[in-house]
Amino acid sequence: MMAFAKAALALAALVGSAKAQTVYRDNPVPVWTSVFFPMADNNGLVWAPDDSLVYATSSDGTVGAINPDTGDLFNSFQPTGDGTVPFSNNGEVDFSSDGSTVIYAVTEGDNCYVYALAHKTLDVVWTSAALPGVCEGTPKYADDDAYVFVIHNAGDGSEGRFSVLDTAAGATAIYTFSAVEGSFGPFGFYANPFPGGNYGAGTGNTNDIAVWGLKPSPGATSGEMGAVWVFQMPPATAIGGPAVVQTIPSTGWRYTAAPLLASQGQFLYWFISRSSIRAWYGAAFSVGSDGEYSFDRGTPTFKAAPYSPVVDNLDAPTIMCGGAANPEFGCFSATNINGVTGGTPLWTVPTEGNGVYGNPLMSTGGDRVYWSDNAGFISTADTDTGANGWNATTGVSLEANPTLSSDGARLYFADISGNIACWEVADGTLGPAPLEPLAPTVPTVPAPTPAEAAAPPSPAPSQAPSAQGDTFAPSASPAPTGEPTISPAPAGGDSGNTIMPSGGEGSGSEGSGGGGTPTDASPMGDTSGASSMAVFSFIAASVVAVVFF
Repeated sequence: MMAFAKAALALAALVGSAKAQTVYRDNPVPVWTSVFFPMADNNGLVWAPDDSLVYATSSDGTVGAINPDTGDLFNSFQPTGDGTVPFSNNGEVDFSSDGSTVIYAVTEGDNCYVYALAHKTLDVVWTSAALPGVCEGTPKYADDDAYVFVIHNAGDGSEGRFSVLDTAAGATAIYTFSAVEGSFGPFGFYANPFPGGNYGAGTGNTNDIAVWGLKPSPGATSGEMGAVWVFQMPPATAIGGPAVVQTIPSTGWRYTAAPLLASQGQFLYWFISRSSIRAWYGAAFSVGSDGEYSFDRGTPTFKAAPYSPVVDNLDAPTIMCGGAANPEFGCFSATNINGVTGGTPLWTVPTEGNGVYGNPLMSTGGDRVYWSDNAGFISTADTDTGANGWNATTGVSLEANPTLSSDGARLYFADISGNIACWEVADGTLGPAPLEPLAPTVPTVPAPTPAEAAAPPSPAPSQAPSAQGDTFAPSASPAPTGEPTISPAPAGGDSGNTIMPSGGEGSGSEGSGGGGTPTDASPMGDTSGASSMAVFSFIAASVVAVVFF
């Protein structure tokens, strides 16, 4: 294992020295804004592998496929159920290995269902049998799409459940593991770890791996003990069936957002309670972590960062960013995260509101990181230095996970009321999205009655500000003057440098499943409208983001 770790570090150094040179915008340029359904914490936007669409999931269980060039809704889907219970979702979509289907999980009353939908048309390919409990996070295709991994916890938080669905057997659960210690948090996932799972029983097993622990109990008022579990389907030569392995029986922490597996599945980064980080980049997941670091605590003091880690290169990481549950953000060396031995952040900056919520993002070259906070600010900086960044406000709380286009040129994000926006943040190489008009998949809307025809027309759809006044245009705020200054970390925190702008500081401060119908009816209205670029034309020339690093 140590030999592998050394080889991985050497590869990481090579990758780090060859980061792409992308031309970034000095300030973000608004492209369009659209109205979708409410998107809360753990909902998110996902870029399609074929560069055709951006997928959005909402807290009410709706999936939307959105034209990335215009913001028009290409298609949408919501389960039909029996009309007696509400739907809910707290995850994203996941694509099959060939990109032909997407899956997501929806809680309908007392049960969790996984839906597989055809890419673009959003026709139902299959629906899982009812899984008792509440869906947690994003289900994942595993082992060349033969299986789906999904977590569905008891609704009262008393039991965690992890199931494996067989996609060739009607998406039925062929294995379920449960634990009475409490609800499971969302799992971290890695396809084909090499040379195998990084824990005792995983040696030589290259089947896809999931790692998870316990999330905070409902209404928790203090820190709680936890545990760590790992699952892989057994190799073909194994005797016996699938089994979850508890790699760490007791921890002094729990967590909220999925951990990140990297470096061929041998590294593990986890943001845990008390605003802390645990990192494994040499040790097996069945023993204590190599890296530990604690930021100043958030509110409440036992809170874990509500977002997942991000690295500059998933196969050979050199930089890891995030970790704080307080109003702070920063980056570390991916293999030196230890406040005792000098592995302090490379840099940190203050954030607004209660801190970062949506998952941070890395540029395609790994040299730029983007993050958003629940006060409505989007920020970016150089991953190595924390410099050369900007800070732009949307004025609305941002909790959902954003995404970048595959070339890193456009940033897509959403607020809690359902507004989705696109900003250009760098030079791009993609042409127009490869989309062909869809044949109708729903009955034709009947002709309006005379009274309806005489009624005033509905407002133009998504391209105008919402009723809340959200424009998603970066605010025209004066930029601080002078060069960045480096000050010590806040008193009581760990040592390290905090880069702040001179001239200013950041604020501290369940029902029946049974399918559904794809539909192009949504709050975005008529999707045949022209590009919304013109909506922002009157402000584009005067937009000034705060260049604060």
